[in-house]
Amino acid sequence: MKLHLLVRLLLLGIIMAPAMSHAEISCPWLNRATAAGVLGGPASLKVQSTAAEDICLFQYQRGTMSYDLQIVVDDIDLPARGAAPAPSRCSSQAIPLKGIGNEATMCGVDFSSFHGERVAGRVRDREFVIRLGSSVKKDPAMTNEMLQLKARGVAEQVAGSLF
Repeated sequence: MKLHLLVRLLLLGIIMAPAMSHAEISCPWLNRATAAGVLGGPASLKVQSTAAEDICLFQYQRGTMSYDLQIVVDDIDLPARGAAPAPSRCSSQAIPLKGIGNEATMCGVDFSSFHGERVAGRVRDREFVIRLGSSVKKDPAMTNEMLQLKARGVAEQVAGSLF
C-alpha cells in the first residue's frame, strides 16, 4: 500500500514539474546584469526572434525617463550588401570603429523620443546594430562621451559573440 502511494506521488511530481519550472528569457549576446550596468539600473528584457532577425531590447525606467539598449542581429546576403550602415538613421557623421567586427561605425541618433548612439557592423554573414540612449536629449546621467564608450563596449561584446 505504501509503495502504491509512493508511486502515485512520484508520478504526480513528474507531471507537475514542467508546469512549475519556467526558464528566464535571455538575450544570446548580453545578459541582464551587464545591461543593467550599461543602463544604470535594473533592466527589463524583451526578446523577439524571426527567421532572419533577432532583437533584444533592454529597458530601465527611472521616473519619467527611460533608458534603452537595443541589439539587433540579422543574417545578410554578402554579395548584395553595401559596406556602410544606412546614413539616414544617423544624426551625426558616422565614425569608423577599428577592431569591432567588419565595417563597424558609430554615429549619433536623435529622434523625438530617443537620443543616443548607434553602432552598426558586421561579423561574417551577420549584421549587428546597437542602439543605446535615453528619452532625454541632455541627460546628465548619460553624457555623449559615456554613451559612446558604453555603446562601443556593448558592440565589442556582441561582435565577439558572433565570431
